[in-house]
Amino acid sequence: MRLVTPLLQRMPPALRHAVIRRSFTISERSIRSLRVHVASTPEEHEQAARLLHRVYERRGIAEQHLSGLRVLPQHLAPSTITFVACDQARPGAPVIGTVSLVRDSPLGLPMDAIYRDELQPLRDQGRQLAECGALCLDRGYRGTGVMYLLCRIMSDHAIATRCDDVVITVHPAAADYYHANMVFEPLGPVRSYPGLRSTALALALRLDLGTFLEVCARRFGSRALDDANPLWLWFGRRNPQIAPFDRSEAGLGRHLQVRRRAARHLATLRPDVLHTLEPQGAAYLASVVPELSGLLGPHAPSRG
Repeated sequence: MRLVTPLLQRMPPALRHAVIRRSFTISERSIRSLRVHVASTPEEHEQAARLLHRVYERRGIAEQHLSGLRVLPQHLAPSTITFVACDQARPGAPVIGTVSLVRDSPLGLPMDAIYRDELQPLRDQGRQLAECGALCLDRGYRGTGVMYLLCRIMSDHAIATRCDDVVITVHPAAADYYHANMVFEPLGPVRSYPGLRSTALALALRLDLGTFLEVCARRFGSRALDDANPLWLWFGRRNPQIAPFDRSEAGLGRHLQVRRRAARHLATLRPDVLHTLEPQGAAYLASVVPELSGLLGPHAPSRG
């Protein structure tokens, strides 16, 4: 998402958000050749991790890693879904954009590192949380609508899988785009992540999926059904680039197998990620991804 300019920042919030919505564009010509889908091979998961590392390094918010991949422990859990945008007009249909939906699990959420206190009251209410993260895009596709397609498939999946809240951390200067276009609300103050550079400021936001449609309908229901209307964007607009996900029992079983193979593949390329786990987290990962048992060391439970 583009950052809010100083001129926009001086406007009253309602006017600022209206300008932001009006400036939002989707280039049908630019996205015509895209396929946006749940990552379906270990190789697509690897491409997504490489793109994320490349973007974070280029933006100066993360240090270079020799592997060229950015992987968190949560990325290895089957409860995390990785979505990718692939350009079918290019040789090999490379991954040019990605986002992940990290469902809460015994591993916690990545943003627990700095927002655990803000998340805990939601957990205490029994709400099912999922974090939208690892959102990035190849620089040649900025301003075309790819980010929208990735956020749309993510939000559709979160709703379909009965998540209560999507939480996210964004740079403070980008927060208004999430307020204006996706009705996210503040969750926590500005902080910085340990392990990332000081420029990697984060602001926590929350989207209540139970009221998402209701809020959009109340605020935007009387407006024209176009791309400046969040109600249309998230609940009305048809996007043929987004591939349907097979939610049948057989389809979910196939997806689980892909996720487990992808976890093994990523962990083989980034074994150091496993070394950061506490014994409880290692035992959990070994229980849900048995393929990792040999890489997790003494904390992994015996399968005998």
